[in-house]
Amino acid sequence: MVFWFSQETSADLITEGTETLYFFLDDQEVGEAPTSLFWEETPNCGAAVLKV
Repeated sequence: MVFWFSQETSADLITEGTETLYFFLDDQEVGEAPTSLFWEETPNCGAAVLKV
């Protein structure tokens, strides 16, 4: 599973005070990522792109 976001989304998250994203599965933390880490373009992972 790949979670990615653009530089624009990264900047918005940081502006709102969010420095880290935490990922949970069945109420268990399974990972985290700094909001300053973003992709310049859509990763080529063969998955469908879902924009939220």
